[in-house]
Amino acid sequence: MMRIAGSVAAGSVLGAASIGAGSAAFAAPGGNKPRPVKLGPGMVCYVEVNNQSMLNVGRYKLAKSGANAFDIGIVFASNINNDGTGRAVLHHNENVTRVLQNVDTEVRPL
Repeated sequence: MMRIAGSVAAGSVLGAASIGAGSAAFAAPGGNKPRPVKLGPGMVCYVEVNNQSMLNVGRYKLAKSGANAFDIGIVFASNINNDGTGRAVLHHNENVTRVLQNVDTEVRPL
């Protein structure tokens, strides 16, 4: 079991699941020092953005290496509705729309 250190509200993560494995170190933006190495499975974090920030995904760190615990952050959840004619339409509430329209400040920093 991996130990994870962080300071995120308990309600911010609705689910996490293992995906593939990742073990390479990557250069930090700007080519400065390398990021901490993460060994083991990749992790996905689902965030309910009605009450929590997508940036909370980046607050979880592995205790030993300091690497990000999560490799992927997913906005939870848009809805598939019926437009009244039988056609499916994707609906985002105002909070999901805010995240999608502000990717530079709410997603890219991760």
